[in-house]
Amino acid sequence: MQLQAHHAAWGQPFQGRIATQMEHIEKALQIYDPALHSQSANTYGNHDVGVCAHFHKSIILWSMGYADQSRRGGELTVKLAGEINHLPTRIQILHQINWLNFFNGDARAVHDMASKAIDESMEIGLF
Repeated sequence: MQLQAHHAAWGQPFQGRIATQMEHIEKALQIYDPALHSQSANTYGNHDVGVCAHFHKSIILWSMGYADQSRRGGELTVKLAGEINHLPTRIQILHQINWLNFFNGDARAVHDMASKAIDESMEIGLF
């Protein structure tokens, strides 16, 4: 439950509370264990809390000017999303992490990741 409390607290990405957000994200990542917590994705918001934490951290890092750290965080986010067995999380993160590709002006990466998200969405009948 503590993990979900941090999850709820960092969900204010565009209100300028970056330090508070990062504090909750870091605390959640200290608690998060994919083997224990990835199964709760269906219970809490239909996405994995660890993947969500890494995504928000990557976006915050980018907004603070740390593009390289953000890119590495994005890669870690996609890797973790691929390792857990929760297709809605993977599809969601392919869409969301693609914002970083867009922000960085990487049109090829935007296209490739969007195509992958569409392909995975088709697997469950979303397209």
